[in-house]
Amino acid sequence: MHYLFRILDPAEFKRRFYWPFTDKKSEANFRSSTVDNLKHLNEKHQLNWTNIKSYLVVMPGGMKFINFVLDLVGFVVKELTKQREKELSVEFDITTLRDLNVQSMSAQNTFMKEYASAYIDEI
Repeated sequence: MHYLFRILDPAEFKRRFYWPFTDKKSEANFRSSTVDNLKHLNEKHQLNWTNIKSYLVVMPGGMKFINFVLDLVGFVVKELTKQREKELSVEFDITTLRDLNVQSMSAQNTFMKEYASAYIDEI
């Protein structure tokens, strides 16, 4: 969970969590912060996760935990994809990208024509 929270939002992770934990008290604080953060994400993104309880982080295991972590990983991947798409859309204008594709296809087409011509000349 530490890794997923850290890659999802590093600033929020630093604000909510003390890492690394070195004793039982800091481990308990991490677990309670984990439950709070999961509830926060659930409300913020309307994820419809039910039964976010401390047992998810105190005694992780079983099919409920596996299914929950699978949902969490899917959510994190989707959010990171959205962030990357937003970054790319800021850096690239779609017309520029389209022109780049046309240019690369044109260059490839020219190369293939020259290659085919050289092959025919050899025959």
